[in-house]
Amino acid sequence: MNVLIVDDYRDFVEVFSQVAELYGHTAYVATSAAEAMHAAKIMRPDIVFLDIGLTDADGIEVCRFIRTLLPRRSSRIVAISGYADMERECDPALFDGFLLKPISMHAFEAWLK
Repeated sequence: MNVLIVDDYRDFVEVFSQVAELYGHTAYVATSAAEAMHAAKIMRPDIVFLDIGLTDADGIEVCRFIRTLLPRRSSRIVAISGYADMERECDPALFDGFLLKPISMHAFEAWLK
């Protein structure tokens, strides 16, 4: 699978991209909304792990943009946040799931299978 990991914390995207690659997937990283939208246009990810609290934009708006490119049947988008209450903000029509930071490897790996 093509995996896109979006978070403004560089260490996070590097670690989780390495885990995705260990599972045999092709991992791409983005540390801003602009990078995420550009990557989604080019790589057409099968799954996106998307931080909701990006410093340069609202992750929900980024999700809406990606959904215009990629219909739900062709790609999954998982919201990521350090705030548990953000799960209520994540429209199930846009997101396929939610992971609360700090993300356990087990939870992350489950989405990769």
